[in-house]
Amino acid sequence: MNDIRKINQEDFIRDSERYDVKSLAKKYDVCLDTAYRWQKKFNIAKGLLKPREITWVVNGGCWICTSHKPGSNGYPSISQNKSILKIKYEEKYGRIPKGKCMLHKCDNRKCINPDHVTIGSKGDNCRDRHSKKRDCFGERSPEHKLTKEDIIFARELRLSGYFYWQIADYFGVHTTTICDALTGRSWVQAFGGEKNNRCYRSRE
Repeated sequence: MNDIRKINQEDFIRDSERYDVKSLAKKYDVCLDTAYRWQKKFNIAKGLLKPREITWVVNGGCWICTSHKPGSNGYPSISQNKSILKIKYEEKYGRIPKGKCMLHKCDNRKCINPDHVTIGSKGDNCRDRHSKKRDCFGERSPEHKLTKEDIIFARELRLSGYFYWQIADYFGVHTTTICDALTGRSWVQAFGGEKNNRCYRSRE
């Protein structure tokens, strides 16, 4: 497969006027999707095609983007690494300093209002996410093996005198998984962020 940086742009632009996308893909040894994106990019550069206008509707102070679909991260994007929110912010306030990131105050991923953004470090972003309980914890985690109801029942079993290994065997998980859940090493936020000392006993 060829790299766009190694292809003469003038040749590609000239050929894009003569050939369809399939022929371009075959001639330049690229996939159809890549040929389509290159053709669109060069047509925009030549002024033959205008980029899609960014439109939105106002809803309670939020600018809900209506022109572009959300990307893999849930935010409306022009391309994989170019979000509409970032574009609108930099249009109004200038470039984001290196090493900084955007913190969304309204937490509405479809909102592109630059006034709903503050700039902070990655640590600030993590603390903001944690304070709003938007971390990937408990049943939100794609790797979770237990539910909140399972943990509540496991606590009852533990307080009734069952050993960790017996409870783990009942739920079909590792003993450490149950021990961590019942002693506050995991599932803490799912129960209000308090360590469950009542269930703590020595590991058995």
